[in-house]
Amino acid sequence: MRGSFQNLLFLVLIFFVPPLLLGALEFNADHELSLKGKKVIVVETKEMTLGECLLLSSLQGLIAKKYPELYLSINANKDIWVKELIKYGAMVSYTQDWEGIYRQYSDRTKGCILVDTESISIGASLAGPNECVLITEDLISFALAANLPVFLDLRGKDEEWLFNQVMLDSSLYNLNAILQSTGKVKVALVDFAIANNYILINGINNPDLVEKFYALITPNSPRFGWGSPYSHEIEDVSLGSKNGLFTVPSGNTMNLSFLQKISVPLPREELIGTGLPLEEVSESDSFHYVTIMMSDGDNLNWYLNGMAESGKYYGSPLRGSFPVSWMIPPNLYGWAPLVANYYYSNRTINDYFIGSVSGQGYTYPSIHKNLDEFSRITGASLRASKLSYLTVMDIGDFNTVEPIILGEMIDEMPELKGIFYMDYSNYAKWGGKIFFSHNIPIVSFRYRLWLPMDSWQNIAGRLCGAKIDPASENGYSAIVVHAWSYSLAEVADFISGLSPEIKVVDPVTFFRLIEENVKH
Repeated sequence: MRGSFQNLLFLVLIFFVPPLLLGALEFNADHELSLKGKKVIVVETKEMTLGECLLLSSLQGLIAKKYPELYLSINANKDIWVKELIKYGAMVSYTQDWEGIYRQYSDRTKGCILVDTESISIGASLAGPNECVLITEDLISFALAANLPVFLDLRGKDEEWLFNQVMLDSSLYNLNAILQSTGKVKVALVDFAIANNYILINGINNPDLVEKFYALITPNSPRFGWGSPYSHEIEDVSLGSKNGLFTVPSGNTMNLSFLQKISVPLPREELIGTGLPLEEVSESDSFHYVTIMMSDGDNLNWYLNGMAESGKYYGSPLRGSFPVSWMIPPNLYGWAPLVANYYYSNRTINDYFIGSVSGQGYTYPSIHKNLDEFSRITGASLRASKLSYLTVMDIGDFNTVEPIILGEMIDEMPELKGIFYMDYSNYAKWGGKIFFSHNIPIVSFRYRLWLPMDSWQNIAGRLCGAKIDPASENGYSAIVVHAWSYSLAEVADFISGLSPEIKVVDPVTFFRLIEENVKH
């Protein structure tokens, strides 16, 4: 009876709880996999026009309002998530017939919204509440032949017009997130916006207008996207932080409406890893301890597209041959359960997951509005994702500002066991300094591997003669790897070039050694 009740409760939650809250829910392996026997149509879009892809992605969002059945793929034969769908028992079929797909699901739409390339985001914002698909001018004849009425013509409309429409009746929209698509993939996030009745904007070079939209959004909600209204990272993320929103980099993400609804549970085992057996450490110990972390864990788009299959990263044949930690969005399971399940299920004994910057999403805590609530949400997601450690990126002074800020965050995350700290301007700006807050070690990265500034040969050389003293903060070096500069193969070269007195350990052991030996 208990299992049956849990299954029922899970299905209720997955369909009726707002996506923002999903990361705070605890799931376990007792849940029935909802994919088994379910129909999934995979549409190959490689040869399709923008208009055809737009029609399909908007239809995908409408379908996902009930149950996700439509998945778009550029190359279905190599798509790792299609393989996972099959693995979990989905009944997958393939097609390139976009007109046939529309006819099959034509009952899901009440009409169409006509857009041009400049009004796609406006159309996606209005399509969800009005149950419409989007079409471009080249598909007008198709719409007429299909008896698909034109609900709105948005060609030439701008986002000031959209804001005024939202203000007429904001109750039509889900204000628990805002989407901002500025990437190369023109249909990115369109399905996600429509499935959830989210507002999707572009907002390029118009921070005043973007802030007007932000004021409508529930505090401590995500802003999915990237580079809007500013192309410069610190300006872009800071605008969200100051308005109490956190950034989820996802500017080129497709299929999120599908992936968010798939109820694949996380594995039962402890996913952060147990760490190697803790050795007795004394002041005469002959090792300098190093732990290595791979970025760029806040990047949802990377986790969905490229990281898993790339031979440079998680798909590397070298993964597992040495301890390494991976930054991961604490709420990845809330946003894409199938994806989180893949990474966690395929970890080796030497893979460790650490919550990425700076918690629930990318923000700068020292300027984040309503930091206490953000920290509570982060704590819930860390628990649900079985994570015990967090990476924080900020722009404050590590000696004066950060002890106060991080102390406030830790107040709301009682299960947290440690924090890695990185400065925005220079990941290793604070040179390995350590302080304790609530008896939790806060460790700044001592070195970074980031080209062209820091070659691995240079960092290996600087570690030669490093201090050997387990009672001193200088006896430890946390190293962050810039993902776009270094692959796992180059990290392996770095490790092989270290002197014998350097010992590379996993992050759990690293934090334990510091907690037990460095004076608080």
